[in-house]
Amino acid sequence: MTAKGVSELWKTAATYLATVCISLAGAWVMIGKDAVTRAEVREMIVTEGPYVEDRKMILRQLEQNSENQKQLTNAIQDNTTMLAELKASIEHLWRRNGGPSGN
Repeated sequence: MTAKGVSELWKTAATYLATVCISLAGAWVMIGKDAVTRAEVREMIVTEGPYVEDRKMILRQLEQNSENQKQLTNAIQDNTTMLAELKASIEHLWRRNGGPSGN
C-alpha cells in the first residue's frame, strides 16, 4: 500500500469512528435522557408501588390491634381486681354468717 492509500484508510477509519461516536451521542440524547436513576426507582417503589395501599392498611390494622390489646389487658386487670374484691366479700359474709347454713 502506498502512503496515500494508508492516509486514505486512516481518514476513512476516523470518519467511521466519528460517525459512530456522534450516533451514540444522539442515541443517548434521545433515549438515555429519559432513563431513571436508582434513587428515582427506590422512590417510585416506596411511593408508587402496587402494594403501598396494602402496606398502609396493614400498618393501620396493626395499630388498631395494639390498641385493642391494651383495652383487653385493662379489662382483664379490672375484672381480676373485681373478682378479688368479690371473693373477699364472700369470705367476709361466709365468716359472719357461720357458713352456708347461716348458723
